[in-house]
Amino acid sequence: MRWLRSVVGRLRPPPLWVGAALGVTALAAVIHSRLYAGVIIDDAFISYRHALHLAHGQGFTCNVGTRIEGTSSALFALLMTLPIGLGADPHRLAGWLGSLLLAGGTVITYLTVREVSADRPARGLAIGAAALVAMSARLAFHSQTGLETLTYALLVALGYWLHLRAVRGKRPRFTWACVMGLAACTRPEGVCFFVLLFLLGGLQRRREPKLARRLACELGAFLAVWGPLLFFRIVYFGRLLPMSVHAKRGATDWVWSLPPARAVHSLLFGSGAGMFYRFVSAHAVGAALLGGTLLLPATRYAGVAIACMLAGGGAVLVWNGGDWMPHDRLLVPYLPLLAVGTAMGLRALLFHSEQRGRRGHLPSVAVSSLIFSLLIGSASRPVEKESAATVDLADERQLGERLAKVRRSDDVVASDMAGVLPYYWDAPTIDMYGLCDAHVAEYGQMQPNGAGRADLAYVAGLRPTFYAFNEGGMAKSFFQADYFARQRADYFLLEFPVGTFRSVRLAPALLVRKDRPAVAELAQALGARLIDAGERLLN
Repeated sequence: MRWLRSVVGRLRPPPLWVGAALGVTALAAVIHSRLYAGVIIDDAFISYRHALHLAHGQGFTCNVGTRIEGTSSALFALLMTLPIGLGADPHRLAGWLGSLLLAGGTVITYLTVREVSADRPARGLAIGAAALVAMSARLAFHSQTGLETLTYALLVALGYWLHLRAVRGKRPRFTWACVMGLAACTRPEGVCFFVLLFLLGGLQRRREPKLARRLACELGAFLAVWGPLLFFRIVYFGRLLPMSVHAKRGATDWVWSLPPARAVHSLLFGSGAGMFYRFVSAHAVGAALLGGTLLLPATRYAGVAIACMLAGGGAVLVWNGGDWMPHDRLLVPYLPLLAVGTAMGLRALLFHSEQRGRRGHLPSVAVSSLIFSLLIGSASRPVEKESAATVDLADERQLGERLAKVRRSDDVVASDMAGVLPYYWDAPTIDMYGLCDAHVAEYGQMQPNGAGRADLAYVAGLRPTFYAFNEGGMAKSFFQADYFARQRADYFLLEFPVGTFRSVRLAPALLVRKDRPAVAELAQALGARLIDAGERLLN
């Protein structure tokens, strides 16, 4: 903890009004985030399932007995292991954790602005940047999805702040690399952003004596944190990267078959790039103000680093082929950095000594306040909550807990949503999009918007005991496909009475093989009726 004492010991306490304003801002972040409590993204429960199995001594994996790293966030799954082992509700706990992390992000944003500019005008700008983070509807939404998004966002923001301190020669100089190591354990792309800051920092300090030694120490600090996970991954899973990366790889492989000019055009105007352009357009003022950071030597490097990291986020989105999750999930971790850039750009543009009048910087303060007010008003505009939720937790949990009571050891389920239902059911699961299935991840066909891969003919050939679909439309599409023609007569549809599920739009559809032992008793225990699947799904 010596490094923590070193950092904290060098922080000067802010004036009382600044501390009070920052406290109110952090509290506002918690309250704002709780407006989105209850939003469910199914993939979060894939991480919870890894944690559940690890807590019960069954291995760090999705399906017991099969070593596959289905979660894209090993660190987040490990963090959830202890509370899940103690019986905590994982999604409720993750929601409150996300709220606290969003509040922490406001503090880190304030500290970062103050690190770049320690003069009096920067205090108000730092509070404005913190408020912009607190009132971001996209950050608030993703704080409640149960995913690792806010954990990763906070680690990136913290690593960036400590990196600026290291570049300015402040101690401890290698802590930022350790924090970015944690970020790399939280999201695979964290490795790329460490490399980016590592190279930028080396270029910025190129004239410093003993630079090679310092860079070696920074690289060693990063590897000391991320290296053990990499070693475990190789030994335990036999892979360098999580299965989710394998499932989503190759979204841009097709460009290699094109002439160079056409390949570049395709990348710049593909679905992933389009999502990035829409994100930048939605934050055009903040992105434009990044250009203002070039006016002052004190803000120049910090602004360039933010611009490079934002572009790196766009590159990840392009490589991923887009993102099916709502509200810019892959880009929101960089919103705190963009808020910092906004504050630094205003500082560089409006608060020069020659701009002072009789009343000091009052006109500049008024303009900055107006800009932040407009930005906060735009950022806080509520995003869709209900339509963005990809599953109904109550319905899926209810069905999963019922199925767990009648589960047989030889039951296998194939599902297009491999999170909530398998978590409570705990039956071996074939993930139709490859996040938890090696064959689908390796040989499946790429799906749009970074959803993963699919080899539905392969899944049908496995003849699982159950098929579980998130809604009836997906079940009907699968059932009517040619690859399933030979098995249509082999499955019952479990028809539940009207009112069993709260959500009509997302009511799960369940098929069960007719030759499953005690299939009639299964239906009775679930309160469902067995009907020939073709009666409902062929029309």
